[in-house]
Amino acid sequence: MKKRLSSVSYEGMRLRAVEMFRSGKNRQDIMSSLGIPKSTLSRWLARYDADNPAWYKSLPPGGTQSKLGTEDLRRLVEELNKGCTAQGFEGEIWTRGRVGVVIERLFGVKYDPSHVGRLLKKVGWSLQRPSKQARQRSEERVQKWYAEDIGRIKKK
Repeated sequence: MKKRLSSVSYEGMRLRAVEMFRSGKNRQDIMSSLGIPKSTLSRWLARYDADNPAWYKSLPPGGTQSKLGTEDLRRLVEELNKGCTAQGFEGEIWTRGRVGVVIERLFGVKYDPSHVGRLLKKVGWSLQRPSKQARQRSEERVQKWYAEDIGRIKKK
């Protein structure tokens, strides 16, 4: 996977591409010297505007602002750390749906469960899967069964 450059690096490349183009270099030479595809160079040249001194600047990230600020996220983590039962749920497993309910109760904001997952990742919480082993399992009985019965059951 190709390493992504910083926005400052791209800004410099945009300026350099236009300088090269204005000095008479052909597009193929510009693309090969800067290591950019034709579509990128075409987009940069189309965006060039001599009357706008900030034409080469990187655009701010798209999308809407998060409805929860840094302080809200800190408060959410505090509430989640109290546990599921403290929030009125049965059992101690947090799901995105449950966290979404807590967010709605605390802040009056409703999130899709997929976005709740992104918020949890942002605050450092990761997906945890419970082990698929019965709590009633007796390791001693499993070993005894394996020693006595597996030979009888297994095909020869």
